[in-house]
Amino acid sequence: MFIQAPAFGGPLKKRELHLCLTLWERGATRGGAGRRYSPKAPGRGGHVVRGPGDKERGWEHGAERRRWTSGVWRNQLLSHWSVCGLSCRRTGSEEYLWLDQIVIHVGALSLKESQELAQHAAKIGADGIAVIAPFFLQPWNKDVLINFLKEVAAAAPALPFYYYHIPALTGVKIRAEELLDGIQDKIPTFQGLKFSDTDLLDFGQCVDQNRQQQFAFLFGVDEQLLSALVMGATGAVGSTYNYLGKKTNQMLEAFERKDFSSALNHQFCIQRFINFVVKLGFGVSQTKAIMTLVSGIPMGPPRLPLQKASREFTDNAEAKLKSLDFLSFTDLKDGNLEACS
Repeated sequence: MFIQAPAFGGPLKKRELHLCLTLWERGATRGGAGRRYSPKAPGRGGHVVRGPGDKERGWEHGAERRRWTSGVWRNQLLSHWSVCGLSCRRTGSEEYLWLDQIVIHVGALSLKESQELAQHAAKIGADGIAVIAPFFLQPWNKDVLINFLKEVAAAAPALPFYYYHIPALTGVKIRAEELLDGIQDKIPTFQGLKFSDTDLLDFGQCVDQNRQQQFAFLFGVDEQLLSALVMGATGAVGSTYNYLGKKTNQMLEAFERKDFSSALNHQFCIQRFINFVVKLGFGVSQTKAIMTLVSGIPMGPPRLPLQKASREFTDNAEAKLKSLDFLSFTDLKDGNLEACS
């Protein structure tokens, strides 16, 4: 899932963090982890949710479950009052910051299913839709892919439309720069893309060749975000912002005030943690375990064929978070790790 603050009806005016979330609890009733999760809590720093996404193969959920999940997150947006553009709810002396906007990922292997999900997103009042390229029977050139995206966008003509570029997962190697060339002539609601690839040449040309369009350029490789900011990224979408959001926001603040040395140090610190867990074996299961550790909310186990994160991984990740001062001992929660590890 995915998070951001500026209005999706127009260009993004400031850089924002977006959280990739996939929340599920074994035996969960309506609400589950979604209704208990605040993306603006300490350690996080997001504003808009997109879901279900690729972090747990959201396209596999089935249309009905995806519609229900989207509704849960949309209800988060509607059930709180608003102050200064942020949604809030008070419980005693505490204030919880919730979602400003929600973008629904409606990509699927079936065009019909994508269209139905897009229509549902419009019906429940989503602020935008995002689509991944179909990857079982792949589009073989730019025009074929655009025709697919056009048909999905047309199913929700009032919603801003975003393309989710992640070639490592889809195998669709069509360069994003080529795709953006004249795309608004065919998809008038197109507003930007999530770029989840390490090809900074392609990303840079997306920005350079479309400066007049004021598209949203949202970067999806968390450990390379600073490089993307230099290239002109307007926002970021990532799963690590669920627990490294505070450090990433410090990097963004340093970048905005042109303190590039501090920004680089923050990025290196983030990379140290990501590099550490990658060497241990890092994926959806491990992301869930870390989110449970940090938030105290059981995120549930992954679906087969993925396996639960080991307790050894969780212990090592916790020790690394503390050693890098990402979280103090009091920040870590006593979540139900058995649900994830």
